[in-house]
Amino acid sequence: MKSNKHNQGACGAERKQLISALGRIKEKNEALQESEAKFKALAEKSLVGMYILQDGFARYANPHLAKIFGYTMKEILKVPVLDLVYSEDRPIAAENIRKRLAGEIKSIHYSIRGVRRDKKVIQIEIYGTLAKYRGKSAIIGTLIDITGKVEAEKILFQANNALKEAQRIARIGSWDWDPVADKPIWSEEMFRIFGINPKSPAVVYKDVHRLYTPESWQRLSAAVQKCIKSGKSYDVEVEIVNPDGTRKWAIARGERIKDGLAPLIRGTVQDITEQKKKEEAVIAEKARYEAMVRGSIDGFWLIEPSTGRLTDVNEAYCQMSGYSREELLKMKISDLDVKEDPAEVRRHIELVLEKGYDRFDSQHKRKDGAIFDVEVSVTFTEPGGFYFAFIRDITERKNLERAQRDFVSIASHQLQTPLTIIRWYTERLRDKKMGELSDAQMEHLGEIYRSAGDMSKLITDLLNVARIESGHISIATQPIDMIKLIHEILKRYGTKIKKETCRIDIESSEHLPPINLDASIMKQIITNLLMNAINYSKPGGCIIKIIVEKRASDFLLTIKDEGIGIPADVQSRVFEKFFRGDNAQKKKTHGTGLGLYITKIVAEAAGCRIWFQSKEDVGSTFYVAIPLKGMKTQVGERTLSEESDSDTIATDM
Repeated sequence: MKSNKHNQGACGAERKQLISALGRIKEKNEALQESEAKFKALAEKSLVGMYILQDGFARYANPHLAKIFGYTMKEILKVPVLDLVYSEDRPIAAENIRKRLAGEIKSIHYSIRGVRRDKKVIQIEIYGTLAKYRGKSAIIGTLIDITGKVEAEKILFQANNALKEAQRIARIGSWDWDPVADKPIWSEEMFRIFGINPKSPAVVYKDVHRLYTPESWQRLSAAVQKCIKSGKSYDVEVEIVNPDGTRKWAIARGERIKDGLAPLIRGTVQDITEQKKKEEAVIAEKARYEAMVRGSIDGFWLIEPSTGRLTDVNEAYCQMSGYSREELLKMKISDLDVKEDPAEVRRHIELVLEKGYDRFDSQHKRKDGAIFDVEVSVTFTEPGGFYFAFIRDITERKNLERAQRDFVSIASHQLQTPLTIIRWYTERLRDKKMGELSDAQMEHLGEIYRSAGDMSKLITDLLNVARIESGHISIATQPIDMIKLIHEILKRYGTKIKKETCRIDIESSEHLPPINLDASIMKQIITNLLMNAINYSKPGGCIIKIIVEKRASDFLLTIKDEGIGIPADVQSRVFEKFFRGDNAQKKKTHGTGLGLYITKIVAEAAGCRIWFQSKEDVGSTFYVAIPLKGMKTQVGERTLSEESDSDTIATDM
């Protein structure tokens, strides 16, 4: 009986314990369910990706994690975790996962690149720790899309670098300073400007005076203190002293950006050393300009090229012209120059732009109306800038030259008459119209005839020089067949060409049109160049090529020989009056040295250009460029004189 009662009591106690245990389990389950519900509510509303990683897959992913990678919550659970990682970063992710699951590290926190469903690469930051999930090891953590942050940091980094580079280029350093704590912050350029190692700390205020000259620091410190007290910004030019002793000029600027008990001062230091040097150079150049212009005995103009207006003149030109400075500064070139027409002015400007300078003779008009001769030398400051012109009064020189030309002209005419008589009687004697002569007498007569011809040629050349240099030569053009003209010249000098056993080859552009030429001038140019080619050919005959071609902007006459050539050291003198090279004098002892001089000045007077290429012992090539519209016409009193005798040597170097 007692035993049954005892058993019944024991069963009742066990039942109570079981009921209590079941109650506790129920409470725990309810607490767990409540916790899971709270976790689920938190995870689903979180703006951070949350995950449980196990066996290479996400066993749980919240909506935001799925959204980050572009999947639904169900889809992302089927994607291997490493497939969500950019291919190059997968080894890093795999190793971090292995270490954490193996317990080698307590937690993981790193940044890698992820791959969305649409293949777009994103930047992600991962946090994770080891946990148990359904009885197995797992990693529970969070994941954040930091693509925007990384891009922003990249932009900020680029902006900082751009700012540093801009400060370096502009030589402007920036700084902030807390006067109370005496805590300065410098940009890199500040250290560079002051010659201090960038790894050093910024210089505190009590030591800043060492960076400047005493006079500069006195002005700067006064401005800084005023800025602190009153808030007035400053802009002070200072002289800096670097640790190595070199000095620089700078502009120090500052302003107060925070009021109250703890003001903050912010500013810049701009290195203006190069600018200062340029300013000093400009001042020095201006002083030289003033000394050169104001002290010159020649007249001076500063010309605005687009209008031709005078923007500066010196006292010498005022006296030369009779105008005051104020009157001249209201005038243009055309108000003073009576010789140069607009086309000539443009030509001079083109020459200045091409060569950097030009020099020419002209005529100016004084205030009283009198005309005076001038030599003008023009240069320019820079392309598109102002033109400098120095004007020299050459009236006396021109008068002397005119007197010399008049003398040469008169003397030439007076000398030609007896020479003509000598040559006429010599011809009669050589033709034996006055009786038979011995061989010796004929030889002497031939020498007399040739010498008289040389003298006649010299007189003709001198007469032509006088006419060309006077500026009164007439240039009258008409359409001329250039090839026909060349054949006429070859026919005229056929005897000499045959005597020298020369072969003349002529080439021309197809359908070469007539060219507007002055026949006498063109004959003079071709004859002089052709006879030079013949006279200075090598022994045993010569080959000369004459080419006439039409180009885009002009007609080009080329006369090429295979003669003795011109030595390089004398080529710059070829067109000088009376010049003859040593090798030319050895080849041909007699000659005037005026042929090429005449050829050049007459060609240029007609608006043509002439130049040459030559190599000693190889040959020479002379070029004459004629404008497409033809030679430039000119009204004058006289034309060129021509030598009538076909045996006369036309020209020489």
